[in-house]
Amino acid sequence: MQWNEIPREEMKIPGERYAPGTPYFKYLNVFNEPQSKLQGKPVYELKPVVEIRFPANPQYKPVFGVDEQCTVDEDTGRVITWAERYKNQYAAFVAGAEQQAEGTPLEELLPYGISQAQLSICRALSIYSIEQLVHLEGPAVKRLGIHANDLKPMAQRFMDARRDGSQQQSEINELKRQLAELQGKQDAPLSNVMQAAEPELPNGYEDMTDDQLKEEIAKIAGSKPKGNPSRDTLIRSLEELMAA
Repeated sequence: MQWNEIPREEMKIPGERYAPGTPYFKYLNVFNEPQSKLQGKPVYELKPVVEIRFPANPQYKPVFGVDEQCTVDEDTGRVITWAERYKNQYAAFVAGAEQQAEGTPLEELLPYGISQAQLSICRALSIYSIEQLVHLEGPAVKRLGIHANDLKPMAQRFMDARRDGSQQQSEINELKRQLAELQGKQDAPLSNVMQAAEPELPNGYEDMTDDQLKEEIAKIAGSKPKGNPSRDTLIRSLEELMAA
């Protein structure tokens, strides 16, 4: 079999530093060289492949077998195939569904003024996401022609608005956290005051009211305490009388 093989490190071309290619899975008749030699005639096999499309150069479309190595996990050393690297698109391809490009669909720019004609032009240039459009550089921007004057600023406004929205949400979450922390600090002294207002009583006096304490004092001293002494004072007075 003969593939259009290109080393992984050469997958990004000038003007494509930030915008990766967009995968498109399809079936392709692939020439089987061993079988062709064995049978003495050209033999082709229908194989699933992935075609990588670059917005910087629509004519540059390298093709790889879905089971070929795309990259290697740096932590585990595990080989990652093209099918695994773009598993969502591959699953859609196998299911016969429409394959969605990674990133934010260009249709999200409709409220910002992108026209259907401009959407079509972007697709023709293999530009499928707002992120790709934002990061276009050099020759890729020139291919958009006069539309670049509208589309690039339009895409940047979208990204700025989304970033500002995320920042505002972060600020709201931080304010909520500070409010909860402040509320916790305000509740703590109140709890302490309530505990101080109801001290633990010595054993034997827990069920006695202040009036009952006064009556017990009167039985020993001959009269109830004057004024309105605190509960601690009543208990202390009763204990002193009982110990005398």
